[in-house]
Amino acid sequence: GGEAAAAETVAGGGGKDTIDLILGGAFDFGGVSISAVERVRFSGFGGALALADSQIGGTGGRIAIVIGNAGVDHLTVTGTAVDLSGVTFSNWSASDTIAIVGEAGASNVLTGSSRDDVITGGNLDDVIAGGAGADDMNGGGGIDTLSYAGDSTGVVINLSTGTADFGDAAGDVFSGFTNVIGGSGDDTLGGDAAGNVLEGRGGDDVLVGGTGVDFLYGGGGNDTFLYNFDEEVEPLEVIDGGGGNFDK
Repeated sequence: GGEAAAAETVAGGGGKDTIDLILGGAFDFGGVSISAVERVRFSGFGGALALADSQIGGTGGRIAIVIGNAGVDHLTVTGTAVDLSGVTFSNWSASDTIAIVGEAGASNVLTGSSRDDVITGGNLDDVIAGGAGADDMNGGGGIDTLSYAGDSTGVVINLSTGTADFGDAAGDVFSGFTNVIGGSGDDTLGGDAAGNVLEGRGGDDVLVGGTGVDFLYGGGGNDTFLYNFDEEVEPLEVIDGGGGNFDK
């Protein structure tokens, strides 16, 4: 195991090619040129692999399948545009880990896998989507957006209490987010003391403004807006129903 030299090249050909991590241990392939390789396999008894966002993603000749082993395996993917939604994890147990790390000085777009991910944003404005699985997401610095745009069943997100439930949000833990995007289901999105952007998109959504100056956008569907509960709307609060209902 160890760090691979940045000048190294791994190029697959026709068929389904595999990088086999036979010895176990830690491997850093972040600086390696990898092309036309479809699979990576942890063959040793436990191991850790670090990849860049350009090396894994399931499309464009990038790694599409990660195969675990009987040990405890760790995958870390770093970059500004990580998307593991198209990656299949085979023989991957609850003790194995997937970490996604955005670059500190960039506005990152980070999308998790169907498994349990730990996702960390950078210091600027990031968009983070955990996807399915029980994900642990930290926006980092900046004004960050928690996205459930890929969910079709409906989620409940409360920025004030830091809670998430139902659909892709079930089991999620999050911190450091200002804005929330819902999916095509019936979502309930709640703000906090900051100036939030709550976007329901499809479905019959309930958007609950916090105590800050918020932008509430219902999108499609028959939406309901609640603001500050028993208080008046903030002077600069923006509410866009997209054809939905308005309730206080």
